[in-house]
Amino acid sequence: RITSFVESVVFINVYFPYCCNENQENFDSYLGQLQYFYKELDDAKVYILGDFNASAANAFGPILKDFCGENNLILSDEVMLPQSRFTYVSESNGCKSWIDHCVASFSAHQSVTDMKILHDFILSDHRPIMMELVVNCQVAGNGEKSSIFGRVHSEVFKRNINWCRASMIDKSFY
Repeated sequence: RITSFVESVVFINVYFPYCCNENQENFDSYLGQLQYFYKELDDAKVYILGDFNASAANAFGPILKDFCGENNLILSDEVMLPQSRFTYVSESNGCKSWIDHCVASFSAHQSVTDMKILHDFILSDHRPIMMELVVNCQVAGNGEKSSIFGRVHSEVFKRNINWCRASMIDKSFY
């Protein structure tokens, strides 16, 4: 959870069981737990990201879509990316599928400005989904709200930070 004076943003990473009849009960149970956790987050912008093992081509896909509809969530990756995309490549037979997703609350989805599947970033049989989003991140200063980005000089991001020499005020900006 990232919380500012203006909003709260929550990222939840998930790994759901492989799609097969034996895992149906586990899949449903995980969705139930996720639903309970999500309902506790009130008005936060929520991003649920990871390996859902659910696609339009398997039995878990429609269940995930129903879950999203029932909870006012959006499959942001399906909305923002071309339908011909894939996030998984089987190492044994080269079969491709789209089983990794970004599920978002409506307000979170509205904050996403770009999304891509990084096909050249290969660390496993899954391809990462990268998203860019706008977060309203403000800090208090002299009794007024001001953007953190207006108070942190851009040169800070061009060099390594020596945290041992940083003051408490410097650290509060991060």
